[in-house]
Amino acid sequence: MARWNDWWQARAERERWILRVGALLALLIFGYGLLWLPLSRARDGLRQQVVQGERDLVWMRQVKASALDSPSTGFVPPNDESLLSRLDRGARAAGLAGALLAVEPVTDGEVRMRFQQVDFDAVMRWLQAQSDVGIHVRELSVQRAESEGRSDLRVALGEGASN
Repeated sequence: MARWNDWWQARAERERWILRVGALLALLIFGYGLLWLPLSRARDGLRQQVVQGERDLVWMRQVKASALDSPSTGFVPPNDESLLSRLDRGARAAGLAGALLAVEPVTDGEVRMRFQQVDFDAVMRWLQAQSDVGIHVRELSVQRAESEGRSDLRVALGEGASN
């Protein structure tokens, strides 16, 4: 400490004043760079997350409202109609008839269906609608077709709890 005092006292008053100002400026720059700048950037990032979250919430509310307003593509059948005929009729009503190749019963409570060059989004909406009325996907095999947005699809559907 004595060496420091000796060194400091050996400086002229003007030089000591310059060193004090320089030390203060260095402290301010380091404080800004190490404390304020990272906190400011983090705050800006959090603000952007809030804005994006609000946008997502508005979008989700719109999607929910439009989903509730849109008619379901599922078909609620009379109780005496077989699963095979309900699924066949439902697929045709959903506009999938042109791509439907086969509808085969596997067991009394399970049906296998094959689609070729089917609109993937349309068939997924139809499968969701079937799930909403208690018919669940037991097996699903999808292969991309040559056309964009089209698929070759095999699905096994059954009533009751999904496996």
